[in-house]
Amino acid sequence: MLLRSLQEKGVTPDQIVHFWSFLEPQFSSLITLTQALQNSLPTRVAVITNGLQEVTGLEASNPLNATVLGSCKVIPQEYPNLQVSSVDLLIPDSENLSFDRCVKQLLQELADPIPDYVAYRGQHRWVQTFEPIQLSTANPVLQQAGTYLIAGDLVEGLGLIFAQQLAENFRAKLILIGRAGLPERSDWDKWLATHGQQDPVSRCLRTLQNIAATSELYFFSADLGDAERVQAIATQVFEQVGTLHA
Repeated sequence: MLLRSLQEKGVTPDQIVHFWSFLEPQFSSLITLTQALQNSLPTRVAVITNGLQEVTGLEASNPLNATVLGSCKVIPQEYPNLQVSSVDLLIPDSENLSFDRCVKQLLQELADPIPDYVAYRGQHRWVQTFEPIQLSTANPVLQQAGTYLIAGDLVEGLGLIFAQQLAENFRAKLILIGRAGLPERSDWDKWLATHGQQDPVSRCLRTLQNIAATSELYFFSADLGDAERVQAIATQVFEQVGTLHA
């Protein structure tokens, strides 16, 4: 209602400071604010939290913090008009940072462009950064002509993409366990003949056929929660292919 009232008056905030997560994680309020701003002009949202980021290792652990931190990461990806930053403080006690200093740190942070993630611990300001590293090629994780098992949803998940990459770049031998209900390999042609090209399962099966044309492919469908079925597949796989590399 506040945002609607401001819009009716022709006032559009370019920065919003979200304090609802300061005393305890408030995932829902942040999502509600995001929904209200989804069609707004570019807006900077500063999410103020207390001990959200693990910096020194002395912060109290709270699993709910992950919901707020995850929202800070995802919201700008879903809503390009919103720039979300996390400013993490620690509530001071009698032997810790004074409230006055805490307030001054926050006001200074809000006055300048805020990094995506910043945390204050005592007198120190911490900013999250990333540095490139050189991966060693002496012992590659993926082997040429290796044998790899991928289990999961091949229709809508990432498993099929990984399988394609392994087949194209590593000439891999693939064991794929898709979700329960997928057609058996002997029924692929029948399925494709009776379902449209835009059918998700049909697209999956055509990709599997392309992989099988150049790589050794073993295909199973199963409910991964069915321990007996999974064990039977594992036994069959080890009998047929021997060693698994990953």
